[in-house]
Amino acid sequence: MNEEPGTTAIAADSGSGSAVPMTLMGARFLGGVAGGVELDGAGDYLDFGDRYYLRDDRFAFAATNGFSFAAWVRHDAFAGAREDAAGGGFILYLWDGIDGTEANWIWLSNHGTSRRATVNIANSLRNAAAATSTTPWPPPGKTFTTPDGTFGDSDANLLFFPPAGQWVHVVWTVNTTGTFALYRDGATRTGWQTSSGYAANPNPPIAYRHANLGGLDWWGDEIFHGALRDVRLYNYALSAEQVRDLHASTAPWGHSGSGPIHWWKMDEAVEDKEAADSGSDGNEPLTLKGSAVFLGPDAGGGASLPNGDVYNRTSFLDFGSGGITFGATNGLTFAVWVNFATNAWSYILYLANNRAIASNAISLYHRPTGRRAGVSITNGGWSSTSNFYPPDAFFPVAESGWAHVALTVGADGAWTLYRDGATQDDWKTASGYGTADPNPAGYWYAALGRHATHNNGYWLDGALRDARLYNRALSAEQVRDLHASTALPNE
Repeated sequence: MNEEPGTTAIAADSGSGSAVPMTLMGARFLGGVAGGVELDGAGDYLDFGDRYYLRDDRFAFAATNGFSFAAWVRHDAFAGAREDAAGGGFILYLWDGIDGTEANWIWLSNHGTSRRATVNIANSLRNAAAATSTTPWPPPGKTFTTPDGTFGDSDANLLFFPPAGQWVHVVWTVNTTGTFALYRDGATRTGWQTSSGYAANPNPPIAYRHANLGGLDWWGDEIFHGALRDVRLYNYALSAEQVRDLHASTAPWGHSGSGPIHWWKMDEAVEDKEAADSGSDGNEPLTLKGSAVFLGPDAGGGASLPNGDVYNRTSFLDFGSGGITFGATNGLTFAVWVNFATNAWSYILYLANNRAIASNAISLYHRPTGRRAGVSITNGGWSSTSNFYPPDAFFPVAESGWAHVALTVGADGAWTLYRDGATQDDWKTASGYGTADPNPAGYWYAALGRHATHNNGYWLDGALRDARLYNRALSAEQVRDLHASTALPNE
């Protein structure tokens, strides 16, 4: 779907099978580097006159060794006439047009107006075996809907789709034994999997006469409202590793998994009070608290946090009462420029999902002696907390100017600290040291420049600029490039 707007109404098929191009019915190509197709539901899922969907009237497919469906998806609204297993806005819909126990279908949708995902399979081979003379239509099939996240804080992030307006990589795999798994940005969760024992029809070829992306050509109230790009259908079930690799390899710069998902440039004017989030998620601004003030573009940007007076420490950057939602999908990287006015125990980054006993937490801080760094990550409760304290002199001497600091944590649990684009052996850990939660988790106690919950505060006295948070571990070369590309003259 990398065609340019206005040049064609056909999306080419680049797969290995027989070419099946898709015709745009009212939809439009987005063009540009990322590509994609926008599908406008006119904001009303019952507006039959504005049905926009990608359509192919006949499509042959066999789930020979199971199947995988993958697509980059952006919901502009969550719409659907039915808040039940019938689904909402259809992303994928394949049906052979046959009623009764001979029917075959495969579909994926959002669940009504919620952010849940619903998938469904009907397989004529399985249906015939299960059918009786009293079996009603539709035939025996398998429907699975992801949780709604209403069963306490621990499950609050089980909603499958992100909020409207955000791109996300969606993969649905079904193996030959009928085990379902849904992946979001390369990661899955227990609540997004089921051992269904219900596979799609492997017999070639099933002619799916109703084959659509973004809607149904025979029913008008289930139209998807948003955009799709890089849609793929495999006749086998991808492994978890293959899904992660597919997500990473198809994420263009600026989308989740490539560029920073959160990026606070701090290049605002002196009189401003909020640091915008320029990352691909772009929804987590930071508010200046206390005496914090922007240094302004003429100074190269940054936010000053004057906390030298022990009786008047109030300056930090606040995420607000809603905190921040973050999933370390393929590890994580936090990078920031820091300028210390004093070398004291202080927090640069603090994220935790609970005030007292956090089950998820990530922090980077300056230890009280020797200019040592401290890193702490909790994933699943304090009993699973990992701490790393490199030797003395990681941070620069106070009042010596700006330094670029980066922390990378690989999906394999290997940690690395960088200063000004370089690392050394004692700033690294071996693999298996510890990982952050790879699934979207709410960090409600979150701040830059202080500990968000401790009575002492552990305030940073100095300044920060250009802070970035990635949901993957940057390579050593990428960290060097990031340092070089963001350094000011003479740094």
